[in-house]
Amino acid sequence: PPHAPCPLLRGAPRRLSACPPSTVIALRRSTIREAGMLVVLSGGRIVEQGTHDALVAAQGAYWALYRDWMEQAAA
Repeated sequence: PPHAPCPLLRGAPRRLSACPPSTVIALRRSTIREAGMLVVLSGGRIVEQGTHDALVAAQGAYWALYRDWMEQAAA
């Protein structure tokens, strides 16, 4: 049977874990850090996926974006 719709509640990413797998586009760093799985797209292709900590440790595309976000926030 199809799953019931799961409301997306701003500021409540943890509540989404009770829902079927969902795609959430997050613009806040705090929401991104709390996500269970991040998928990084470039040119319509998946270039990286993993947790925030794993992607930062890998120092790839996500790390470069995150570093830029942090530098902008500090400015």
